[in-house]
Amino acid sequence: MSRSLIRTVRNLPIQTWVNVSKVYVTAKLWKVQSNVRISAEYSGTPAAGYQVESIMTTPNVISIAGSEDALASLKEQNNTIWLPGSVADISDRNSDFEEKINISDYLPDGLKLTSDSSEDVFVRVNILPEGSNVCEVPTKNIIVNDSPEGMQVSFDTAKIEIRVKKTSDDLADLTEGDIKASIDLKGMSEGSYEVPVSIEIPKGYELVDEVTTGVEISKISTADESN
Repeated sequence: MSRSLIRTVRNLPIQTWVNVSKVYVTAKLWKVQSNVRISAEYSGTPAAGYQVESIMTTPNVISIAGSEDALASLKEQNNTIWLPGSVADISDRNSDFEEKINISDYLPDGLKLTSDSSEDVFVRVNILPEGSNVCEVPTKNIIVNDSPEGMQVSFDTAKIEIRVKKTSDDLADLTEGDIKASIDLKGMSEGSYEVPVSIEIPKGYELVDEVTTGVEISKISTADESN
């Protein structure tokens, strides 16, 4: 199939015949790399008497599409996207700090997010008093007192964080087994609640923060035993 095109050269019409029987399309196919880690840094120094306990991102892994050259360069970086310290300035802070960023702004040339990945990434810096540490206690280990009759109790999370400070540098860091946690549901009925957690820890240690946890109280479902 041919098509006639009219073009003008020096105000004179010239007819050109173009063969369009074949159309060639060049597509750039990008490969996908999953489980790409996100690693963040922070800048600044917390307030006097405080220290950075940890820095993390949510999510901490994403999927990336890119050219072969770009993915090869990413592999040389251990398949990790590095966020600069400018994303989290903790200067003079004495409590946890969180910042939301657009991860697309920090992707190297030749890389882009896959369609199922969110651009939003949260960078969280945990800041504690000096001499403190964080213990994680499984919620399944929490003792439930005065559970409403005929009700079941479930926790919103699998673990809770307990921040503990040593009163002496000679003491070892606490572990999960050193901590006893309990909640009291007296007078509560069906519904969702944020309840305080009572914490018992050995002498020589003190809680940095009050601890709470989310619980769901619901009726115990019973299967119909009739045929």
